Amino acid sequence: MLLRKSKVAILVSVFVILSAFLITTVASASTNGTASTPELLIDYELCVTCGWCAEIAPTCFGIGADGYPYVKPDWYDYPQDWFDALVSCPTGAISYTNY
Repeated sequence: MLLRKSKVAILVSVFVILSAFLITTVASASTNGTASTPELLIDYELCVTCGWCAEIAPTCFGIGADGYPYVKPDWYDYPQDWFDALVSCPTGAISYTNY
């Protein structure tokens, strides 16, 4: 039981560190004066249309008439929401890029 709790603690720590890193990256991209353009992408070949992203982050994702998710225009204003959806996607169809 103790081993299981320590594994959970490690996973939570990794999640918190990655979350802080991505949020810091997004925040610095908008303030450092570079011409970087962050994008939240959905790989429709990997997407199984489960709707989990829109369930977790309705501020960032919607579901189209075809059943596939789409990224809402103001997704960038909700970094914790889109990050939660990104790490929770069962097929890894959501990705973040910062060109």
